[in-house]
Amino acid sequence: MRPHHESDEARGDGSGKPARSTRRSLCVQTRALGKREVMRIRRRAGAVWQNAFSLVERRMPTLAENKSVWDASYDWGCAGEEWSEAWGTPQAQWAGCLYPRIFPFLKGRILEIAPGHGRWTQFLRDHCTSLIGVDLAATCVSECRSKFESDPRLHFEVGDGRKLPMVADASIDFAFSFDSLVHAEADILESYASELARVLKPNAIAFLHHSNLATLTERSIWDKLKRRWSGVPIDDGWRAYSMSAKAMRNFAERVGMSCAQQELIPWGTGYPVLMDCMSTIINAPNQPCVIIENRRFMEEAATIRRISELARPPNV
Repeated sequence: MRPHHESDEARGDGSGKPARSTRRSLCVQTRALGKREVMRIRRRAGAVWQNAFSLVERRMPTLAENKSVWDASYDWGCAGEEWSEAWGTPQAQWAGCLYPRIFPFLKGRILEIAPGHGRWTQFLRDHCTSLIGVDLAATCVSECRSKFESDPRLHFEVGDGRKLPMVADASIDFAFSFDSLVHAEADILESYASELARVLKPNAIAFLHHSNLATLTERSIWDKLKRRWSGVPIDDGWRAYSMSAKAMRNFAERVGMSCAQQELIPWGTGYPVLMDCMSTIINAPNQPCVIIENRRFMEEAATIRRISELARPPNV
């Protein structure tokens, strides 16, 4: 896990080139391979990646596709709990992964964007005075209304995937979305950023988990080669290819908010590229942003699962 500030992403002269020590290391590797061999590999790798990205661009998840999948074709038989398998259970993922990252902000009126079947709502409600969940899928809203009907503090509304007209100005103490907006393209996150600036109280916090796949094209040739030589494919999990951590920072800043922290993480069992980002956004301008590269995120998940399984009764 490597923390750094936004200015660390590129060299101080604005060229965006890697640091001198990194370039020296690449030069040593280049000489070891031989110039002709490296050029041949670069041409092959470049062609492969160009073809790969031309394919994924055709299957970017549109708003209509998201609505079709989550409202109709997806089998919600496990209520979304299957996505917590790497942590063991949703309870273990909440306690070991999510709660430590958001516990200072859990209070007051909470907005949950894309709650699905309430995988996180069941925990968020323990920390709120009231909660409003907004989902693109009408079937998900119906399920949440049924599941939490005994709790009058909780309300659920169908949204259009871009705007939050059902939420009053400056009424939200904490906004949350996890494991949903990774499928949303940049234009969707830009729209939600504008809405969050409106509905969040001054200095209130939003915690959004979104895609960082746009940065895959910015990876070094050496990193791309290492992935190819590993033989492990990149599993994008139907993430949005137009979205990145940098884009989220820009969206927040344009509407008078700031990303206070961004944690870049891998996801799933594919090659561990930093394909996701968890952005902690404050409704206040000109705040510094700390960026953390947590390449061991899935190792943490495995640790949480092992620990949580110790508490299970024998033979369960």
